[in-house]
Amino acid sequence: MAMPKMDLDDSQTVREWLHEFTEKAAGWLSIDRLFLDWQRWLMRKRGLSSTRIAFAESLKRQGFAVARLSNGLKVQGLRLKPQPTPYLDRLLERL
Repeated sequence: MAMPKMDLDDSQTVREWLHEFTEKAAGWLSIDRLFLDWQRWLMRKRGLSSTRIAFAESLKRQGFAVARLSNGLKVQGLRLKPQPTPYLDRLLERL
């Protein structure tokens, strides 16, 4: 059974993910890193899937530059926020 696809105009969903998991940054980041995080979040939160191209278009609509550079598709001005790791947190609690 195929997963339902995200409505490409669902900018509120993209803004929610951007606010929760990303922050502005200098430079370019591989869209693959962002897309993997986005896809996991979208499946967990909404039970939906997306494509890398649809994701790139959503980022463009949010005002981010997306370009194909010599080393792949990149997004300018964005990075993932550091996320705590539950395993490490539990381990540190024992110390």
